[in-house]
Amino acid sequence: MRGPAARPDMVLRERWGVLAAPVAVLFVVVGAASYLAALAPDRDGRNWPRIAVFVLAVGLIGRWSAVPWLRWLSNRYTVAGGRIVEQHGVWTQEGRAIALARVADVRVLQPSFAERVFGTGSLAVVPDDGREPLVLVGLPQVKRVRTRLLRLVDLARDAAYHAARQSAPPPVRRPPGRPAPGTAETADEAFVRKTLRIDRPPGTVATEPHGDAEGPVG
Repeated sequence: MRGPAARPDMVLRERWGVLAAPVAVLFVVVGAASYLAALAPDRDGRNWPRIAVFVLAVGLIGRWSAVPWLRWLSNRYTVAGGRIVEQHGVWTQEGRAIALARVADVRVLQPSFAERVFGTGSLAVVPDDGREPLVLVGLPQVKRVRTRLLRLVDLARDAAYHAARQSAPPPVRRPPGRPAPGTAETADEAFVRKTLRIDRPPGTVATEPHGDAEGPVG
């Protein structure tokens, strides 16, 4: 039985100011359509002028108000499970994910003066594998978001480091004077071995320093 899904660390969307134009279109179209429907002539019970105004108003609201709102609602950036995931698309969802432990840098992009005044901007998340940066567009309080994201990146790196250390095999310790199998035995190691009376491990080659070899005993 699977447990409940972990709560995401961050859920980011583009600043709500991008919805100002769709909301304005909604009020303007509704007001204009109501005014034109009131002026439309009603002769012999024919309401086709009002129907035409209604259909035109619905089309304008759907195109310039509803679609931008749905796009804003479906496009988001989620930080959860040690990854930052981009999701976008109204009818079909597409996206991209980067592991937080593989993030090399997080850069703030504020190309306009207005963005610097209001504290908005974009973040470029640069991975360490040479791929294109993941750009988080139009975020409010972008510098605060960058600080929090960098803190999560540091935590993910520490977790990955400790996990790698725990999964690594322990180092092999050998007694002094015993070279690893298959390696040459130096003169110092041979002296230590002879002093401690340790047998030379199989597979090692004894080496003697030049000029120190003793001649045959007569």
